[in-house]
Amino acid sequence: PNGINWFLEFAAFILFINVMVAHLGTTALAAFNVVIQLNSVAFMPAFGLGSAGAILVGESIGKRDYAAVRGYVRLTLTMAAAWMVSVGVLYFLLPEPLMRIFAQPGPQLSQFLELGTVMLTFSAFWQLFDAAGITLSESLRAAGDTTWCMLTRIVIAWFVFIPGAWFPVIRSGGGVDAVMIMMVVYI
Repeated sequence: PNGINWFLEFAAFILFINVMVAHLGTTALAAFNVVIQLNSVAFMPAFGLGSAGAILVGESIGKRDYAAVRGYVRLTLTMAAAWMVSVGVLYFLLPEPLMRIFAQPGPQLSQFLELGTVMLTFSAFWQLFDAAGITLSESLRAAGDTTWCMLTRIVIAWFVFIPGAWFPVIRSGGGVDAVMIMMVVYI
């Protein structure tokens, strides 16, 4: 279930990028890719924390020390949330300077910075939710509940995220705001 979960969730995200975001144009797609790369600064350490917390959860369950599980989940969530919210504050306060690091001179520079600034500002709002999702799903997987995580994430990806992005972006001509609102809802 864990492999199927990741495969289908990444497939939905790739579809989202290559259809919905690409529909907005090359500059929007470039800005979105930079935003996603910048978000790996927040996401990857939090995923590492979630994985470490999951190991402690699994060990506690193996020792039948169920009281310790809640404490490890709480500690992991606190640390992941503190990290991701801190990075999110930087995204919210300094979106244009962060986007400028990746900007190339040329005729699309101002549009790239404008779109990227909006996108990076929006990404600040999903940081806490991402920390919670990472921590809780990794802890549930460590507890052996891989099927529930798989089913929940696949349903959210394919029956909420993809249709939820398709209608406002493709059918209604929504722009960057529609794409980023759907990202916040999804995460």
